[in-house]
Amino acid sequence: MIRNYDESAARASIEYLRRLAADNDSRVPVWAVKSVAKKIGVTERTIWIWLKDGIPEPSTLSLNRALENTVLLAVAAAHGKRKSAWNALKTQGSYSKSYAQFNRDLQKVSPIMLAGVTQGVKAALQKGLYLQGSTTGRLDRVLFDHTEADIRIQRNFRGNLEMFRPWVSFLLDSHTRVILSCIVTEGDGLGGDPGTESIVALLAAAIHGTTAVDGPFVGGVPSCIQYDNAKAHLAQAMVNGYLELGIATHAIRPGSPWEDGKVERLMNTFCAEFLSPLPGYTKALKDRYDRDPWKAEDCMSIDEFTTRLEQWVDHYNFERHHSAVEMTPFERWRDDPTPIRTVSDDLIRQGFLAETKGRKVSKNGVRFKNHDFTHELLGKLVGKRVTVRYLPNDRSFLEIYLNDQFVCSAVPHVRLSSDQRIDIVRARNQEIRRTDRIIKQSTARAREREREDDPLLAQERDPREPIRTLDSSNHEEYLTLLEEAAKIAKDHI
Repeated sequence: MIRNYDESAARASIEYLRRLAADNDSRVPVWAVKSVAKKIGVTERTIWIWLKDGIPEPSTLSLNRALENTVLLAVAAAHGKRKSAWNALKTQGSYSKSYAQFNRDLQKVSPIMLAGVTQGVKAALQKGLYLQGSTTGRLDRVLFDHTEADIRIQRNFRGNLEMFRPWVSFLLDSHTRVILSCIVTEGDGLGGDPGTESIVALLAAAIHGTTAVDGPFVGGVPSCIQYDNAKAHLAQAMVNGYLELGIATHAIRPGSPWEDGKVERLMNTFCAEFLSPLPGYTKALKDRYDRDPWKAEDCMSIDEFTTRLEQWVDHYNFERHHSAVEMTPFERWRDDPTPIRTVSDDLIRQGFLAETKGRKVSKNGVRFKNHDFTHELLGKLVGKRVTVRYLPNDRSFLEIYLNDQFVCSAVPHVRLSSDQRIDIVRARNQEIRRTDRIIKQSTARAREREREDDPLLAQERDPREPIRTLDSSNHEEYLTLLEEAAKIAKDHI
C-alpha cells in the first residue's frame, strides 16, 4: 500500500512527542498529538498507535514476479474484465485472496502493464514516461505534418459546383515554433494525401525563405527533417534532395503521435483558431433536421482559402504569443544566435530532381508529361535514348543526360523565345551544311580513287580529250600504246 505521508517527517514527529512525554511524567500532551496529526495528514488515532507500536515498515509496492505474471495473464485472457479473471484464478486454485485484495494487488502492477492488459496497447502507451524532444537551435529539427482539413471548399468540376476537403501541409521549426512554409493541395498522393510534387514545393519554399519586415531572414536548410510514414518522403526526388543538401531524416513510428507532439499541437491550434470560424467547417453543428449546414455556394474557393491561410500563418508567426516559448515564434527565431545555412535557388532546384531513363529523342525533342521539350543541342541526339531529370512540381525545364554526362536544359516548345528558335534552326542548318560538305568530299575522293585505279582516267590525261581507241591495223601505234600502259601499271605496283 502506497503511503500518503512523509515517513521521515512522521518519525521525527513521534520522537518529538516521546521527548515531551519524558518531560511530562510519561504523558503525551493531547494538544501536541492533534498538532502532529494535522501536520502529517493522518488521524489522531494513528498517532496514538504509532506512539505505542512504532511506525510500521512500508509494505512492498509491487507483487513478486510469479504472482504478477499470473494475475496479468488472467486479466489479459479475460479481455480486461477483472472479476472474470479473479473467478478464473480462484477456480484454478492459483489465487486464494478476496476480490478486494485482488484489486489491491492489481494496483501494485506497473501502470503501463495494467492499462495494457485491461484496455489495450494504445492505452498502455499513454501511461508511459516520455522525454521531451530537445533541440539546440533553429533549424536543428524541422517537423512535417499534413492533414485533410476539417473544412469543405468549392470547385468547378465538369461544369458542376461541388465541395471537397483540401489537404494542408506544414513545416514547423521545432525550436522556435515558426511555421516555415505551408501548402494547400487537392490531394495528389496515392492515398489522396500530398504527393512528392507538393512536398518538394513545401520544402523548397522553406529553404528559400523570406525576409521579415524588420530585416531578419526566416528560412534556410534544416539539419534534420522529421516526418510521419508518408511515402512521398521516400520518393527518389526527395532522397536526392536530402543527400544533395546534406539533410538528415527521421521517420516516426506509425501510431506514435507523442513523437510529433509539437506539430500535433499546431494542428489543434490550426483547427480551433483558423478553421472553426470559416464557412464549410465540417465539425459545425448540424441543423434540427440533421442536414449538412453547408452548401457549395456557401463555401470558399481554394484560392480564397489559401489566401486566408497565408494571413493566419503570418499572424501565428509574428503576432500570436506562444505559451511554450513565452513570446511570438518570430521573436524566438530572431533572438536565436544559431547560424543559418542557405543555398542558391539553382542548388535547391537541382537537388530535388527526379530521374527517368530511356526517353527517346525525336525530331520534336523529348516527350515528357504530354509536352515536347527541346534544345538546340538535342539535334545531335535524335534517335538516341537519354536520361531525363526533372523537378516534380515544375514543368518548365528538363535536364538531359547522355551516358551520365549533362547535355542541356530543355524547355517546352511553347516557352521557346525567338532567339532560341533561331538558334535551333541555325544549329540544324549548320549540321545540314556540314553533312553536305562531307558528302561532296566523299564523292570527290571516290572519283580520285577511280582515276588512280584506272590508267585511262589518270591525272595526266585531259578529261576534255576523247579517249583513244586501239586500231589493231596500225601495229606500231598499238605496240607503243601497250608499252605505255604496261609502264603506268608497273609504277602503280
